[in-house]
Amino acid sequence: MKTKGKAATVRDQTELVELRNTLSKDIVELRQAQRIYMPGLNSLLEADENLDEPTKLWLPSELAQEDQVGWCLPGIPRLKLRFQYTQADGSLAKIRRLRRLLQSHLDQKAKHLSHIQQNVTRGKGIFGGVQGRIRRAMMRYRHARQAMLALNPSQELSPGWARHFRELADADIRGPGCEPDDKSEGRYQLSWIWLLPHQTVDFPSNTPTAATPVSDSSANDSVSSIRKDDKHLFH
Repeated sequence: MKTKGKAATVRDQTELVELRNTLSKDIVELRQAQRIYMPGLNSLLEADENLDEPTKLWLPSELAQEDQVGWCLPGIPRLKLRFQYTQADGSLAKIRRLRRLLQSHLDQKAKHLSHIQQNVTRGKGIFGGVQGRIRRAMMRYRHARQAMLALNPSQELSPGWARHFRELADADIRGPGCEPDDKSEGRYQLSWIWLLPHQTVDFPSNTPTAATPVSDSSANDSVSSIRKDDKHLFH
């Protein structure tokens, strides 16, 4: 057991080093793009170069409204808004997929009760893994929505987006059916995340063509793709 514990620790440390190296490379590439598309940041980026770790990423959504206009090339904040719109939509789609997966697992568990310790442990591992991926999707959605509020608080660039992408509370992560311990089926009400109509990005005609948000039907539902996506939480 001690040998296995040491091996797991070494593996975790190795993975952490690899993630740090990947993040460092991504930041270098980001800085190169920012010097071109966000020239107003050059003095701040030069100050960050003398630090071991950057103080901020200095994304358009982290700038004040006047700085978004003065420090960025025309159209950059709009492109960032389009990206965050699609990220928010994709995160909700992912939450719905994972909730379906979780509910299917719970339904199967209720139909085929097992007291074998190996099966119980495996079931807890599956449940915990899916719950973890749901939490990461929630974080991604909230981050995207917060960025959209910073980029377009007046909703002028994308009218009505705040009504479509509501504030996501922990209590909203439920469904599509009743919870196993829910005894009030007659008063059950679907969460708003299941009631959203499909909606494309609505931007003014003078902006580049917007990408279509991710929908449940077009998304890849395989577990392998979900795990791959989750490794890039801030991608």
